[in-house]
This record gives sequence, C-alpha cells and structure tokens, in this order.
Amino acid sequence: MKKQLITLSLFMAYACMVQAQTPTAGKPAATTGQTAKAVVSENMKGFMAMFNGNSKAVAEALSKYEKEGLDRHDMNMYNLVDAKVVSSELKDKQEKYLMEVKSGVTTRKYEIYWEDGKISEVKDLGLKL
Repeated sequence: MKKQLITLSLFMAYACMVQAQTPTAGKPAATTGQTAKAVVSENMKGFMAMFNGNSKAVAEALSKYEKEGLDRHDMNMYNLVDAKVVSSELKDKQEKYLMEVKSGVTTRKYEIYWEDGKISEVKDLGLKL
C-alpha cells in the first residue's frame, strides 16, 4: 500500500510539473492565442471543398482559383482531404488563411493568400507536429 501511495504521489507531482511548464497553464482563454472562429470567404470554401483525397482534384482546385504564374510549392502533388481554416487575417486587401489539411496519415499546413478573388500566394509550412 505504501509503494502505491508513493507511486501515485510521484505521478501527481509529474502531472503538476508538466502542466506548470505548459505555456497556457493558468491563463485565461483570451490570452492564450485562441481566437474567435475564423471568417472564411466563399472562394476559400469552394477551393477547400474540391479536395477529395486525390492530387488531381487539388490541381483542378488550384487551376480554378489561382492567379496566373502562381508557385504552387508542389501542393498539387499531395492527396489532400478534409481541409479546415485555423485562422484568417485581412491585410491591405489581401486575405490570408492558415489551412490544415489531411494527406494520408499526416496533416499538412499551408498559408493561402487571396487577392481579387484569386489565390496570389501559397506557402507550404510542412507537417503539423
């Protein structure tokens, strides 16, 4: 019984230590970087809706919504599905979206920039860790 209490005490102490080291521990939600639900344009919704788990569909979505000369950063090489916008920002008539999208067993992150109803820039932020 004494060993079990010591083990339980060590476990609780470790859990408290981990929680104390978490950046959001003890802070109200408003200061932890959490934002209200992202506002998503109809074009962005249409773009993400075309992702069906096939790279050909991603290429078609890019072709439909991209500005001429867009560097796709090989986005069209992945079988993307279940895209969601994590955050959005409007700056100088340019919409910026942080998007997470599944690719197989991984989740990839992209920044998608829109200007005048077309995708003006794609940044591949790699895998979500």
